[in-house]
Amino acid sequence: MLLLFNTLRHLRFRQIFYRIYYRCRPLKIRPIQAPPVRLWPESWNAPRWKPACLSTNTFHCLNRTQSIESPQIWNDPKQPKLWLYHLHYFDDLNAVNPINLDNWVQRWINENPCGCGWEPYPLSLRIVNWVQWLKGAGKDNTLILNSLATQAEALSTRLEFHLLGNHLWANAKALVFAGAFFEGLGERWLQRGLALLDRELAQFLPDGGHFERSPMYHAILTWDLCDCIHLAQVSQLPDLLDRVPVWEKTLERAYLWLRGMTHPDGDISFFNDATLGVAPTLASIKTYIQKLCPDFSWPSSSDELQIFPDSGYIRVAFPHGVALIDVGPLGPDFLPGHGHADTLSFELSLYGQRVFVNSGISTYETNADRLSQRGTAAHNTLTINNKDSSEVWSSFRVARRARPQFQTQKTPVVIEASHDGYRRLATKNTHRRSWQFSDQTIEITDSIDGPFETATAYFYLHPAISAKNTDTHVTLSLPNGPTLAFMIDGGTLTLLPNKWHCGFYKSVPNTCLVISLKNPNLRTTLSWK
Repeated sequence: MLLLFNTLRHLRFRQIFYRIYYRCRPLKIRPIQAPPVRLWPESWNAPRWKPACLSTNTFHCLNRTQSIESPQIWNDPKQPKLWLYHLHYFDDLNAVNPINLDNWVQRWINENPCGCGWEPYPLSLRIVNWVQWLKGAGKDNTLILNSLATQAEALSTRLEFHLLGNHLWANAKALVFAGAFFEGLGERWLQRGLALLDRELAQFLPDGGHFERSPMYHAILTWDLCDCIHLAQVSQLPDLLDRVPVWEKTLERAYLWLRGMTHPDGDISFFNDATLGVAPTLASIKTYIQKLCPDFSWPSSSDELQIFPDSGYIRVAFPHGVALIDVGPLGPDFLPGHGHADTLSFELSLYGQRVFVNSGISTYETNADRLSQRGTAAHNTLTINNKDSSEVWSSFRVARRARPQFQTQKTPVVIEASHDGYRRLATKNTHRRSWQFSDQTIEITDSIDGPFETATAYFYLHPAISAKNTDTHVTLSLPNGPTLAFMIDGGTLTLLPNKWHCGFYKSVPNTCLVISLKNPNLRTTLSWK
């Protein structure tokens, strides 16, 4: 009950009201006849980044392959919900080298009078994909058009006000695309979607970061911004063109944030819900922006210290390396579902190779794996009395959460931070951590205010990094680079096998350096030549 109270008290009234309202008023799908289709001066011709998942008889997505011959596959209870969602998205319509999908689209129409494909989020992504496909390939099929209009009308009655965040954003984008595609009734969808997008654009914070603080979802929504600008260009609808200047300014901030939160290998960092293979890469987004905005500003990223004060992340670039540090809240108070108890964690790359990594995610199912992957012990930070710094529970729930503070120094670069997540314990502890950088050394100092029974620091290595324990330190070997010396003062170090969750339903073995603190102070030093 305490967990539930400390979760619900942060929600907005609208979220509670619509959760109850939608439970009492199930969705009723009423087929409608499609309004006339708008004529666009140009066809949809956006860049493509998604790999094709569909073959003749199978669907390979999220590292799982299943037969799709049976009509029951759409709502198969044996399959993970997220995998089923992707089956309903129809991303393949705009993927790289897709097969002919006309029959697949018609099969969805015939075999899905109801089910999870009519939930608002997959409905939203499918509407956008169908519009892009129809306008890109010049398709004109009455059955498909009637279904598309029916889906748009169903979505307009089921907007995800109970969730908000990236879900409501996806709903708004879908209404805009449906409204830009159809005349007549489409005008109502267009205006409602634009009104929502105008308001939800504030999900991008002043420093450019998306307010759910997941680099993965940030990349998805940044691509969405590109799609909206491209829609304005190809449709030439005045209501869209009027908004392009604001969208472009938001896009510039969002791109710079994503660039700052990307490792030298070109992929995102693993803070909160984040893993590989789901969102477009920084390079894909840059290609899209170059197509849309020839005059786009590309500011230099040579600053040694980049601070994103609103989202609470810091990027430190030093000779041969990059560190990414989390000193911010895990997400909006009313929407922490994609947040992890990862406060004061960090990731590190040296010589283009990831060295220290947070553990990532492999599932959204409500199970022990999901709970563990969101917990503090799955990140490069410290636990006290085996508790999480924020009370993550279930699959997307958080009760009491850590509140961090930080300050920085430029010469030499020093970041000092603390959080109050353990003040809820009877011992009322505060965790303090500092990072100090020099050309060939990083020193991390942890300290704990207040008595404690146990305290454990975790440092997770990328699977490509090997570790060997010697009498005085741990030797870390990079595939292409120098040997690193990892030394501690104030604890007992153990090397334990673990797993890095680098994709949904995909985990690879790695090593975790586990340090049991002997006293309230721990100094960790990483050095190389």
